[in-house]
Amino acid sequence: MRQQLDLTLFAPRDFLRCTQAPGRIDAVVLDDTRGSFSISGADGAIGGLDWSSYKGFYFDIHVNAPHNGRFMMAFWRTGKQMGEAPDVTCVFGALPGCTTRIWFDLSWLDGQNVHITRTPGRLKMGLSASTRFNIKDMGSFAFSVWNSPTAYGFTLENFTLSSKEPEFACEDRRLVDEMGQWMGKDWPGKTHSVDELVANLRRRYEEASAEPPQWGVEGWNKWGGLASKKLTDGSGWFATKHDGKRWWLVDPDGYAFISVGPDCVGATNQWTPIDPMKQHMSWLPGADDPVFADARNERFSHRRANAEAVNFEIANLIRAFGGDWLQKYAVIVKRDMMKMGFNTVANWSVPELYKIMRMPYFIPMSFYPRTEKTIFRSFPDVYSDEFTQKSVEYARHLEQYKDDPYLVGYFMTNEPDWAYIQDLNVAEQLLACPHDLASKGALINWLSGKYGGDIAALNRAWNIEWGSFEDARKPVREAAGFSAAAKADLVEFTRILIRRYTEIPALECRKVDPNHLNVGMRYASISSPDVIEGWDLFDVYSINNYRMCPVEEINRIAQFIDRPILIGEFHFGALDVGMPATGLRGVTSQFERGVAYAYYVENAAAHPSMVGAHFFVLEDQNALGRSDGENLNIGVMDVCLTIYEDFAEGIKLTHSHLYDVAAAKLMPTRRAAREIPMIFS
Repeated sequence: MRQQLDLTLFAPRDFLRCTQAPGRIDAVVLDDTRGSFSISGADGAIGGLDWSSYKGFYFDIHVNAPHNGRFMMAFWRTGKQMGEAPDVTCVFGALPGCTTRIWFDLSWLDGQNVHITRTPGRLKMGLSASTRFNIKDMGSFAFSVWNSPTAYGFTLENFTLSSKEPEFACEDRRLVDEMGQWMGKDWPGKTHSVDELVANLRRRYEEASAEPPQWGVEGWNKWGGLASKKLTDGSGWFATKHDGKRWWLVDPDGYAFISVGPDCVGATNQWTPIDPMKQHMSWLPGADDPVFADARNERFSHRRANAEAVNFEIANLIRAFGGDWLQKYAVIVKRDMMKMGFNTVANWSVPELYKIMRMPYFIPMSFYPRTEKTIFRSFPDVYSDEFTQKSVEYARHLEQYKDDPYLVGYFMTNEPDWAYIQDLNVAEQLLACPHDLASKGALINWLSGKYGGDIAALNRAWNIEWGSFEDARKPVREAAGFSAAAKADLVEFTRILIRRYTEIPALECRKVDPNHLNVGMRYASISSPDVIEGWDLFDVYSINNYRMCPVEEINRIAQFIDRPILIGEFHFGALDVGMPATGLRGVTSQFERGVAYAYYVENAAAHPSMVGAHFFVLEDQNALGRSDGENLNIGVMDVCLTIYEDFAEGIKLTHSHLYDVAAAKLMPTRRAAREIPMIFS
């Protein structure tokens, strides 16, 4: 069953103000970055049709721009006005110069999904939901173009409600060359042939092999610590120390250490699924070609199960070095990193490189304990025996690293998806959950204890009419709105749940590995003070912070905790080279990326709680997008391992006085980069 939908177009206009009645269109052609349309109705009848009888909707969009197109869809419940914040938003990207079919499954409105599996042609799609949402509750829908560095045109047509997912087809059009570089654009540093690629890589390897790698900055010891600042006698392991003025990491020999380094060393961010994008590739290694076996496999699946993928960077290394590519890569990259003053191989890097490169490194723990039935998104049933047992299994990952002094510490997980929602009340979501979880039993016991086993007392406080505490096992939505007491109780139990979520796995990790630092969970943001719960179980509190300067967020966290803070991810990108998107922060050029790096890292280092900042990533992502669709200019190098020299100079200069800034001997730079609207998907 398919139904062409009546829509109205408004342009240029902010989509939150589009409330006019719908009319008929078959296609939209816009030349304005803020063009939009909206439709509204009641009880799921949007644009005169009952959307609840369909599985989802799709449409075709063509982007006429030199960079990715980025778009937003928004959904409101019946009774809410479009001038209010949407209940659900969906942001997605589309490649320039191509027509892409976009599919939205209406079941995603339930808020359980954040990252949506990629479909052919589409780039990254992400959802944000403030609460659980049902299509039958929907009253309004809107589409809008995300703000962009330049005005551009796009065409939207064939908007169709459907009872099944549609067929997808990519245009048979080559967008990247055989080395994985974007075609149709030239830039300083672009590699123009495979012969040139091979010659460059072999020359760099010979130069790196000619002499032992040396730090490109003065005064550092073998670990990358400050040779003139000894803080302890040294334990043989990385540790933390407050010297009375500020926090430091301490290297195994006892010297002050601030961790700076790139994530994803080893081309881990370069894998692109073949099926959605092969029509855009000028070359693809054969499925049975033993020469390029390492560049085409199913090993890497970024939120995508068993996706056969290709890695152009590895293919380029194989062209130069054959099967010994990883060893040669390690020699080249270690020299480059040390010249720039990077002293850390940061998260998401290839594990085989840790022993080859012999530099301080961090690891991500694998598969944070998750129960079959969850409270909300990935938040597990933390009172279940299943969660306890999986925590034991999870901690075993550390056994292979526990004796390595180069390991600084381990991240327990990365950006838990349940924590994206501002002021999320986990206990409220527990009550709304349809499953009979062990955590519901714990909540019932806790409420019964708090109210002395008197259900009448709970009813009065919560303004409800339960027959017994066991009524809490039945799904109840938005319980925090019953009364002030209900909200306070649920906030208190939320902290208990988050504490248990953190504590059980953390204690199991400490049993397996008592020597290395627990570096926390790399929260994407501190969406609520409740997320801080359990901070005392970490040696270092980690966050990912994609701002131009992280100090405001560091200050916010530091008021709640007594731990050093480390930033696990940040980046800046530009559009002056062969990538069609900037990342979460955009600036005008590679030179300005260096300015942005200095401003971010120096101001972070000057903060008394900061002990490190890791840049995401070492090499650009694939121009056609990694498995989830990101295709960003966020590397220090491109797909051919060519260094962005202007950016690298800014990095090296920053690191040359990093420890002086941290010790308050030098003020951090006040020169901020010229920022442009970002293109992230």
